[in-house]
Amino acid sequence: YGMISMSLSGNGMRLALTYAFKPYGENLYVTLNVWDYRPWESKWFLSMTESYYHSDDDFDETRAHPVILSNDGRKMVVGAASSSGRVDLWYFDDDTHSWKQTNGGIFVDGVGEGVSLPLLSLSSFGTVISLSPDGSILSIADLDDDITGSVHVVKLKW
Repeated sequence: YGMISMSLSGNGMRLALTYAFKPYGENLYVTLNVWDYRPWESKWFLSMTESYYHSDDDFDETRAHPVILSNDGRKMVVGAASSSGRVDLWYFDDDTHSWKQTNGGIFVDGVGEGVSLPLLSLSSFGTVISLSPDGSILSIADLDDDITGSVHVVKLKW
């Protein structure tokens, strides 16, 4: 496996990436890391890490956990992996200097507690995402196996 997706903020000071690994023959994990650059130290430091667990039968490494940062690097969207049916929303809290998840994410047809969207294909919901530069509008692809489907456009309130 290895790196799946990455996104760089508009000023180049924040980098988000997802990568997959399978330790010791166990099930698959996808890790999200966010790195911030400290110019006064000329170093990158890890500001956030989150892991997602997958069984072998619900993961497609070609369409899994895309990550997108807003232009200012303070909002982040992490897409779904195959059959998870979930898109996670994160924002950087200036008061605590940490990442927080917001609104419980976006789910299909009541799968979770966040925003619920009508389901077309749970197998690929959220594996393709796009975020406007200011982080206010998110589009989520919901494709069938034959590459037909729909796109949901969501106005986000952070």
